Amino acid sequence: MGIPTESVHPKISIVVLSFDGYRDVWPFFFEAFYKYWPDCEYPIYLVNNETEVSYKNVRLIQTGKEINWCNRARKAIEQIDSDYVLLLLEDYLIGEKVKNSELNQAINFIFNNNVNYFRITNIPRKRTIKENCDRIYPIYKNEEYGVNLQASVWKKDFLLAKLKEVDGSAWEFEINFLKEAVDSNKEPFNDCFVSTANIIDIHNGILKGKWFPKTIRYFKKRGINIDYQYRGKLSIKEVITHNVKFYLRENIPNSLRKKIKKLLLKMGVKFVSQF
Repeated sequence: MGIPTESVHPKISIVVLSFDGYRDVWPFFFEAFYKYWPDCEYPIYLVNNETEVSYKNVRLIQTGKEINWCNRARKAIEQIDSDYVLLLLEDYLIGEKVKNSELNQAINFIFNNNVNYFRITNIPRKRTIKENCDRIYPIYKNEEYGVNLQASVWKKDFLLAKLKEVDGSAWEFEINFLKEAVDSNKEPFNDCFVSTANIIDIHNGILKGKWFPKTIRYFKKRGINIDYQYRGKLSIKEVITHNVKFYLRENIPNSLRKKIKKLLLKMGVKFVSQF
């Protein structure tokens, strides 16, 4: 029997997927959450392993001894009694006031069109924002990282089916979609969409276990002081390497990117996947 949801939108719940190894991040995640979404009306769940913790209006789902990300996510989602889940990752912090009116429009679109996946943050930024329109676009089947783990609303059954396909990490879960994109044609999904309204503005907090210096600076200016002593900050070299990879992925055609990637691999640069 699932955990019941009680809200103005009983069909949707917010799930913050985490594990005990990131317990030091939770205070900063929720400080930003409460600051920029103080009027959140959805039930909120924090997923971890065994750590007892309490945050305002947050229910705890404990999945026990760690196996892997997909196993933990599946165990947690199966316990939630709602048709849809708004998935958030604990190391991506909300950095601006959530656009509730746009979110409600998106949710109505999801319910009315039987949508399986709807990304509510404009990451990756594949489309130019257009004014005077609803700014809702279908995701293309061959779109790299078109379906990803950034802030998104998932139909629960669709998410569970995809989680069962992979027995591994969050990266491996996303790569499974990437493999499908590489083998697909340029035609739109009829059940996967993205909004370029950037309904929830999120900031990447951690890479390879270390805080991004720019994220620390961003939130410090806004009154949230992230204590990075426990896990440290990325070095300048690590930040530059990340930025180069990101630029290649976002701006270079796939055929040329593969050639550049092979060259960088020979130089000792490591990538998450071969794609």
